[in-house]
Amino acid sequence: MTLNLDHYVGKIIRVHYASPKGELQHTGFVQSSNERMALSLRVNDEVLTIPCYRIQSIEIVDDLPNYLTQEQINEFLKDHTELNEEHTTSPSSFLQPSNKKM
Repeated sequence: MTLNLDHYVGKIIRVHYASPKGELQHTGFVQSSNERMALSLRVNDEVLTIPCYRIQSIEIVDDLPNYLTQEQINEFLKDHTELNEEHTTSPSSFLQPSNKKM
């Protein structure tokens, strides 16, 4: 079965997916997708690109009207931040090298 990610564009979703650091969960706004390859998920002012082959499950949290501004979308996402912070402090921390000094 092939997952068509276009169905999720413009919606708030909760996605569970595999990463090099283990299973992650994020709630965010799906900005775009390229059909069956990957989706772009806005989480806490960051945009994650999640490949389809890593996705374990997707749940639609809320359908947003098309006329919402980016500020209104960000405000909605702030209400769901606690769900993201349970699993990782920074959604893209596994995608980019850390600049922290040890």
